[in-house]
Amino acid sequence: MKKLLILTAFLLSSSSVLALDDTDSITTLNKQITECRQEFLTKEQECPESWSMKCYDYLINLNHQTQNCYLKIANEIYQKHYSQNVQKAENNLKNYVKLTYEQYLRTYSETDFCIQNNCGISPYLYSEYATTQTLEFYINKLLNFIKANQ
Repeated sequence: MKKLLILTAFLLSSSSVLALDDTDSITTLNKQITECRQEFLTKEQECPESWSMKCYDYLINLNHQTQNCYLKIANEIYQKHYSQNVQKAENNLKNYVKLTYEQYLRTYSETDFCIQNNCGISPYLYSEYATTQTLEFYINKLLNFIKANQ
């Protein structure tokens, strides 16, 4: 219940009063998002056995680095475009990432297939990938909302 309240509070904070900025700022933020994604895709290729134990730690760390890259962008968005306390925004974003990861982990690890076939590390890695993608999607939604209200 507490997690649901945190998520709801975070999503409601997205509709805070906008401090509208110029289009160049949004273009720059979009470029930063692309750079985060491109760096992830490039570094992911450095470990070709991506679903083996050999690459597990590397890929977990790579997802965390990419999530941190996205979190920096999200914090910048909140600083430039929303009237919300920076520390509060950072805490809300961290809670959002944590809750998202936990939900995906539950989804991937509690499936009948994984229970019957012992998925091992797969649910953790799937959850990290899904959390990274969800965070990118969320940031794009924030930017689209700002564009639509300019």
